[in-house]
Amino acid sequence: ADEGTAWIIDVEKQKVATRFPGEDQQIPTFAPSGRQLATATRNGRIVVWDWDDEKLTESASWEADESESGELYSLEFNSDGTRLVSGGYSVRLWDVATRTELATLEVGGRVFWLSMNPKGDKIGFFTTGGIRLWKYGPQIEAEMVHKMEGVVVVTQFSADGNQIAAMASESKASSLDEIRDQQGPIAILAANSGGSVFPFPGLYTGLTWADGDRHLVLGGATEHATQLVSAKTGESVRPYSGHAISMVPQAVPSGDSIVSVGWDGTIRRWDVESGTTTATCSTSDSSRELQIIGISPIADRVALVFKFEYAVELWDVDRESLIRK
Repeated sequence: ADEGTAWIIDVEKQKVATRFPGEDQQIPTFAPSGRQLATATRNGRIVVWDWDDEKLTESASWEADESESGELYSLEFNSDGTRLVSGGYSVRLWDVATRTELATLEVGGRVFWLSMNPKGDKIGFFTTGGIRLWKYGPQIEAEMVHKMEGVVVVTQFSADGNQIAAMASESKASSLDEIRDQQGPIAILAANSGGSVFPFPGLYTGLTWADGDRHLVLGGATEHATQLVSAKTGESVRPYSGHAISMVPQAVPSGDSIVSVGWDGTIRRWDVESGTTTATCSTSDSSRELQIIGISPIADRVALVFKFEYAVELWDVDRESLIRK
């Protein structure tokens, strides 16, 4: 929340499981094990917590950003939870057990969002100056391999770590809220060289990998622009017509379905292979400030956030009904 309060939510029981101690815990981030979390304070301190399904116990904390503002904007664990990467006015890689800094990359701008390669050898991130891909070897020596001009709204590694999809906007933005409202072109980049593989000019609102990373779903700003493209050739496989996506679409873990929200407030579930709509659910909200924040493994339930209502809604897509607000 705005005052720095954070919670853990039990989704099955639909209730708050616990609240983080204090009023200054931001960016709560789970490790893959689900038994450890990290948060950041407003003065740039990282706190690591142990979680046993009932209570939180602080296990470690350290100063992570010594810049003038000190504020951190992004955190992410690696695949085994032994390392943590933080983004403020620099990108820093940490050993969680020893709390030691393994590598630092000074950025010169705020790092709003970052993503660690599944192999753990690269970090993709964006700032108000563009997208960068930081590659480090066995000795943790940093190397800058790519920069994409503009305000980068989305960066996503493919599951094999060989490609990174990025969306940029030429518009100026200095806050998370402004960045989420951007539209712009999309490009698939080679993660090893940082070079552009396939550019997709035009205005898009988001992207997501699908179908085992063989395809990319591009969220279109118009009802004719949303499409499925081949990650191998860059060619359009099929359009998803009749639905202008307002925010980033999401793919289910199996990769055979995607879920999107339109400018008209309509939730749609799509079959990736056929391009057909398998479920439609109207939220009766045409606001742009409506985002998907989670979908169930078989895409029968979708969680949405409504910014100006400070509310989260859980929808049953098959029955087209609101479960809980």
